[in-house]
Amino acid sequence: MLPIDNLLKKCLIFTLHFTLCAIGLLHFVHPARAGELLQTLSAPSGHTFYSLAVAEGKIVIGDIYHNISVLDMANGSLLHTLSGHSTGIKSIAVSDGIIVSGAGRDGATKVWNLTSGNLLHTLSGNFGEVNSVAIADGKIVSGGWPETGGGGRIDGGLIKVWDLPSGNLLHTLKVDSGLVESVAVAHGKIIAGARHDVKIWDLASGNLIRTLSGHSDYVKSIVVADGKIVSGASDRTIKVWDLASGSLLRTLSGHSGYIKSVAVAHGKIVSISGDKTIRVWDLASGSLLRTLPENANCVAVTDGKIFSGSGDKTIKVWDINETIKVGQQRAKAEMEAKQLQAKIDADAKQQQAKAEAEAKQRFEKILTADKPQAMYLAAVKYEDNDDSGKAQKVYKAIMDRFPEDALAIKAADRLLSMKNASQAQASNARQAQANASSCNKQCSALYEACRAQCAGFSDRAPNWAASSKRGECESHCYSAQSECKSSCR
Repeated sequence: MLPIDNLLKKCLIFTLHFTLCAIGLLHFVHPARAGELLQTLSAPSGHTFYSLAVAEGKIVIGDIYHNISVLDMANGSLLHTLSGHSTGIKSIAVSDGIIVSGAGRDGATKVWNLTSGNLLHTLSGNFGEVNSVAIADGKIVSGGWPETGGGGRIDGGLIKVWDLPSGNLLHTLKVDSGLVESVAVAHGKIIAGARHDVKIWDLASGNLIRTLSGHSDYVKSIVVADGKIVSGASDRTIKVWDLASGSLLRTLSGHSGYIKSVAVAHGKIVSISGDKTIRVWDLASGSLLRTLPENANCVAVTDGKIFSGSGDKTIKVWDINETIKVGQQRAKAEMEAKQLQAKIDADAKQQQAKAEAEAKQRFEKILTADKPQAMYLAAVKYEDNDDSGKAQKVYKAIMDRFPEDALAIKAADRLLSMKNASQAQASNARQAQANASSCNKQCSALYEACRAQCAGFSDRAPNWAASSKRGECESHCYSAQSECKSSCR
């Protein structure tokens, strides 16, 4: 029958292994089986996505080859294919039956009817590149950088504001601090990422209200929700700001790659990154709720679902609540595993300390034993187990306490033998080291002599072929030296 301590230890180890296996299965099982992944839709155009927007029962995606596809959210069927841009669609916004698209280097912002797919306006505005578009309050906002005439990029940004019904230009905002990578419109304000800053303008007047500084690299994505600005940047952080005051509320860190895009809905932030993960955060607290291993290029959130445009040319639809639930289950399981491991480590440490204490007591008991025979046998056993320190102490104790006993002489002989063996071992080690050093020097000398002979190739025929043969010769010398030094060990 097992002692109770060993039985408890075995039970704890079994429980830990079971928990770790359960965590492994959670990571291995396909997300759809866990209820996270609801749907996977293939790209209608067969191309990689640049941009994605979800609203009014539609999924609108823009690909790298200037196509815009409108899908039915319920079944994923293709409703419209919108053509007109000449470069990849970098940004899409949808609101009140209107699609707004910006297509990078063609410098155009286009306005479409969501239901019919008809083109309503093409807004040029002297853009060299349109990086981001937004729509709200009957206004269309485009951000990017201005046309230079030579096709080059300058370190300056441009934002234009148009009236939606008429397509008339209302404001042109020049941003000297850097390229505009992202724009948003909310509560009568324009919010944009301009180089490392977040800038806020009044939508009606076009006046700059304030500049929010804190990021250390380009601000790639801006979202406004629940009175807060959420910005994601190339510095791998997400920052949450108060829209009214501009104060920084918190910084979310955890991504190991630049932030491609952020989306916010129902008190949750969803971010995608160059580290090929999707992360879900709590907007109020900033706590990380879940990390999904998914290489997404664009993301949107609505109706409790995450829509990700993935690098494998599919749209994946995730249940956000189930995703968080699974994340919490995994976090709980991992915490329990850590606690079990800590308990097992503590138990092992306690057992080791107990064993060491018992061994020390046994050794002290041997040193103070009344019978030299028992002490001598214990010393021999220590010596056989390569514990020469304890063996020597016991032999010395026999000699000190029982000098008249015959075993004292044997103990002295054993001590002398151990001392001689130790000295011989040390001497052999020193000799081996000296021999190896001498051997290595000889190998180096042979190498230099070999290289000297190789130089003759160039002396006899200073051309490419001779030089090549010299290289081969020196390579042979180096290989011979390596083999020589290997034999020295």
